[in-house]
Amino acid sequence: MGAMSRSGVWGSILLVAPLFLFLAAFYFYPIAAFLFRGVSTAEITQVIPATSQEMRGWDGEGLPPDGAFATLVADLNASSQAAAILGRRLNALDPGMRSVVRKATGAARELADATPADAKAGLIAADPIWGEPATWRLIHRETGPVTPTFMLAAMDMERGAEGIETRNDEAVFRPIFLRTLVISLSVTLLCVIAGYPVAWVIAKASPGTAAWLMLLVLVPFWLSILARTAAWVIVLQGTGPLNQFLIWAGVIDAPVQLIFNRLGVVLVMVHVMLPFLVLPLVNSIRAIPRSYFQAAANLGAPPVKAFLLVILPLTLPGVWAGGFIVFILSIGYYITPALVGGPGDQMISSFIAFYTNQSVNWSLASALSAWLLAIMLVLVMVSQRLVTPMIKKAT
Repeated sequence: MGAMSRSGVWGSILLVAPLFLFLAAFYFYPIAAFLFRGVSTAEITQVIPATSQEMRGWDGEGLPPDGAFATLVADLNASSQAAAILGRRLNALDPGMRSVVRKATGAARELADATPADAKAGLIAADPIWGEPATWRLIHRETGPVTPTFMLAAMDMERGAEGIETRNDEAVFRPIFLRTLVISLSVTLLCVIAGYPVAWVIAKASPGTAAWLMLLVLVPFWLSILARTAAWVIVLQGTGPLNQFLIWAGVIDAPVQLIFNRLGVVLVMVHVMLPFLVLPLVNSIRAIPRSYFQAAANLGAPPVKAFLLVILPLTLPGVWAGGFIVFILSIGYYITPALVGGPGDQMISSFIAFYTNQSVNWSLASALSAWLLAIMLVLVMVSQRLVTPMIKKAT
């Protein structure tokens, strides 16, 4: 019996092993590798390896030994990509360093056989900034095993002389994270409000009618998200059908701005996300026995009271599941805010895409992604702790 049990366990492991290996190789590893770039210094250490090794033995006080200048000259001459990569990386941390590295690269060609003292003098002559300890401390910080620079920058913080400092007056990313959370929570709440009646009607309709209604809910899934968003641009524009209808109905006298603002972003995202809430909620409502409705009525509960005290608590698992899906998808949304939102409506995913594709600052994009993942996990765990007791009590 024990042998059969062990063979059954090994059989189960062998069955799931291919899927596990596939997920590990093509899902978890790429994500982990991308997130690690937020603290990795490999981009610099691979192009100036000798200088990186030299910096690890420096205490950070004053200027490094003359040998560090000669080593940097040798590294710049050894790799054709060193100047471009080092300049881009340092420029992302201290604007203006790209030109400093470019001047140093030009001087390095003439200092290829120079003594350490001459290499030091030559680099400082090319740009006096090489004679400032702050420049070498920047390189020292970015050539260690890992660096917190980009993780701090993604939260508008930096490492100053007295420790970690917050740039409150120049905050860029914290307001964007807050905006992302506000939009995502708004979309989730509106989906619950709008989707609950839809799910109720579908769940209580006859099988034939429910099938047609469910078909209407699923139709958006058959269209490209880009096509759906473009259709909303036509509907919401100043001369679009919605504004024309409101003018015809006498609600407004002139077209109102319904697009390229927060209203347009939320409205279009609710339309896109609504099916993700309706589908699990329909199943949750259908699972409630009809006898519960009859029992509530027989006990004298009015319809509203019966709904609030009996039906709504029993459908909380469906609401939670649908709301969870909507929130997770919304927090990382990119296309809709980019097409129908204004400059002040872009979510954090737009900036991750910018730093990945246009600025080519993958380290900052990775740091932003890591913070987004951390914030999402914290919110999910907190909300689960609040909702789980309610669900257990109701069921």
